Amino acid sequence: GINFHGDIVSSSDEMQKIAWVHEYGADIDVTPKMRAWLHRNGIHLKAETKQIHIPERSYIRQAAAEGKASLNAVYNTHIKLLMDEKITVDQFLDAIGKQMMVEILGSMGNGSKPVTQYTIDHRKESKNPTPLTDTGDLQNHVTARVEKGGGSGADTTWSGSG
Repeated sequence: GINFHGDIVSSSDEMQKIAWVHEYGADIDVTPKMRAWLHRNGIHLKAETKQIHIPERSYIRQAAAEGKASLNAVYNTHIKLLMDEKITVDQFLDAIGKQMMVEILGSMGNGSKPVTQYTIDHRKESKNPTPLTDTGDLQNHVTARVEKGGGSGADTTWSGSG
């Protein structure tokens, strides 16, 4: 896909899992490798800790809910241009996709704050202080894609990918 900055990005399975976990939350089993990595980075889990809870940070659903007015405004402006044949269908869909990316990227800054001392200290030094924006990887992988489904007509589906 193409991200908001016009860069071509491929959506890896790992990035999609990260996006899903942030959107819906998850309980992740602690592996010996994970325990060792956390320990090296100053997070010392108790021996009885078998899972880590990642809280829900619903940035996609939040963007869809809170961005309706902005998205409707872009839709209304561009549907008129489309009907007046001043823009193409691709330009219309591109405008809708870009507005949805704006909404998603805006909602990422509202991600829940970190909970461990390590992440608190790390994020104090970070230019992007929430778990959704810390490295910028998730933000750079937000794209809009139009998919046409089979059947009697063409279905258009927007999907954010992370």
